[in-house]
Amino acid sequence: MQTITRGATAYTNSANEVLHVRGLELRMPTYEGVARILNGVELTVGEKNVLGLVGETGCGKTMTALAITGLIECPPAEISYEQMSFQGENLVEKSSEELRDIRARHIGVVFQDPTTNLNPVLSVGEQMTDAVMCRRGHGSALTLSPAGRFLPSARRQRRQAQELALAMLCRVGIDDAERRFKGYPHEFSGGMKQRVLIAMALAGNPKLLIADEPTTALDVSIEAQIINLVRELISEFNLSVLWVTHNLGVVWKLCSHVAVMYGGAVVERCITDELFREPLHPYTVGLLKALPTGQKSEARLVAIPGIPPNPIRLPPGCRFHPRCPHAMAVCSETDPLLSEKRPGHVVACHLFADQGGTL
Repeated sequence: MQTITRGATAYTNSANEVLHVRGLELRMPTYEGVARILNGVELTVGEKNVLGLVGETGCGKTMTALAITGLIECPPAEISYEQMSFQGENLVEKSSEELRDIRARHIGVVFQDPTTNLNPVLSVGEQMTDAVMCRRGHGSALTLSPAGRFLPSARRQRRQAQELALAMLCRVGIDDAERRFKGYPHEFSGGMKQRVLIAMALAGNPKLLIADEPTTALDVSIEAQIINLVRELISEFNLSVLWVTHNLGVVWKLCSHVAVMYGGAVVERCITDELFREPLHPYTVGLLKALPTGQKSEARLVAIPGIPPNPIRLPPGCRFHPRCPHAMAVCSETDPLLSEKRPGHVVACHLFADQGGTL
């Protein structure tokens, strides 16, 4: 059962916010000690916006997505948050059953590796049909009577779910969909499997889509196709999206807003154009300097020195200060809070404590 610390502060959801999270923390016991994986994550996904959650491997991006969707087993993990709101509803006040229903019907999830997220012994059509029925609140497509036969109501629902699943398979660009519907995952390429997972995630017409690095296992040409497909589906289904990635190029192509994570917390958040034009946090500046431009140049890319912090032994103060070229004494003593330095642009850095810092 999930361990939840309920915050005392009330939260009023803005009309254009689909998801708002504040103070999200995740602790995981290990043999070496307690790993502080998430440390006060704060993010907002606006209506019809695509928020890119970006950072190095190990910064907590995937764990943030899993914690929001309730896909982390508690115990052993311990999850707490101050505020969590979805479509104006305070999730802190919801029961476990209500939260499960919201996740099933209104939040679609696409995972990183399509190969490991499809059952190899069931046909793609069976798995998609089951997803459609579950998202519509009908239970599993494999519901049987005590005699081992499909109930009449289940047969009708199953037939309707099959029709919708087949239509979704066509919509995501699978050629010869009727034949492919009867095929098994090993008969699909990686890009086709990812399209199947996207179709399953959208089967219930969710309000929010959470995609956890869905193009990482694909080559660049297929990645471009998936990104174009998602862009079309966002407009068609009026989706809001939380897109988890380490690829700033994907963020530039797809995302309207971006949140940069480091050490289990968001350190900068703003619209995508502004982040690429004038980043504030030294970590964000380092990420952009390490991004290839595609132009011929003899200059080497600038790497951020050091490695991300160990979540079991996080440094005191700002978690980036051991790697920061602008570190000051206060950085090793006090963890900076997120604050707005420009309209819609927030950053957690002591350089901007007086509103006058520049990089």
